[in-house]
Amino acid sequence: AFAALPPGIVNCLLAESNSIALTNVLLLHVAAGKVLASDLSDGQIIETETGDELRVDIDVNGDVFINSIAVTAADVMASNGVIHVLSGVLLPSGFDAGAFLETCDAGLSCPSIPDTGCSVCGPGLCVGDPDAIFSFPDQPTVSCGVLELAGMNGDVPLDQCGFLPSLVVDTCDCRQGATPGPMVDIPATAIAAGTFNTLVTALSAAGLVEALSDPNGPFTVFAPDDDAFAALPPGIVNCLLAESNSIALTNVLLLHVAAGKVLASDLSDGQIIETETGDELRVDIDVNGDVFINSIAVTAADVMASNGVIHVLSGVLLPSGFDA
Repeated sequence: AFAALPPGIVNCLLAESNSIALTNVLLLHVAAGKVLASDLSDGQIIETETGDELRVDIDVNGDVFINSIAVTAADVMASNGVIHVLSGVLLPSGFDAGAFLETCDAGLSCPSIPDTGCSVCGPGLCVGDPDAIFSFPDQPTVSCGVLELAGMNGDVPLDQCGFLPSLVVDTCDCRQGATPGPMVDIPATAIAAGTFNTLVTALSAAGLVEALSDPNGPFTVFAPDDDAFAALPPGIVNCLLAESNSIALTNVLLLHVAAGKVLASDLSDGQIIETETGDELRVDIDVNGDVFINSIAVTAADVMASNGVIHVLSGVLLPSGFDA
């Protein structure tokens, strides 16, 4: 949902100068009281913490929409309320993305750098001259036109660069002087990436967001993306998110977290990594250099955060003997 916003909007909202705008957007998604799906009715009006009103629409199939945005999962229970997952981001009435970006000081105006034409725009957004050179600390230099993410597989053509993990500008800069955007912690990096929505929802339901946020850490997180969670047997995710299964959910999530900052270059074939649950994960590296954690492929490595590092997994790690 966040990744589907116009390029630069998330970064602009995260700029310190826009804290009030960010607060207003977030509180537009919050209402007082515990309103379950069974409490909703077609045409119902819900007042948010900003004082704005949200309209509930329920179609003939029973699908629910909040201000025309689909509810994709309902009744994710928490100890102090309930979460309903949206497929889009609610924005204040009359919100003008173009005008908002023009007033943003998060580097999104993309000024060209002399002699290169290269520009760096806030955390996670890169545009520029294909001939410009980016430099990654402790990594080979790469061209801006085909921007290879350090530690990740493959190249990212410039026209597909778009909204990328914070690694892009948090740890690189044009040699001629571009200023990287500020690095954020693990939960904020996961949110900004836009591909870890289920993981973020689960961390929130388990009450682990604060534990993985600055100043805690450093941590190494083996993070399943949304496709990884979607590949689990039907019903498993919703069952884990049930309030009665909070301990099981916490155990699954912490199975993906290890103390310390372990980069891809620190991994070796046959290595054993102890997780926050006390369980052990086995690292396997094949002849092509592909990395597997308990036989699950690492699809992207070294996504840097201020309090650690994220390695993206193609599947979800489950406790030994887990019977779906």
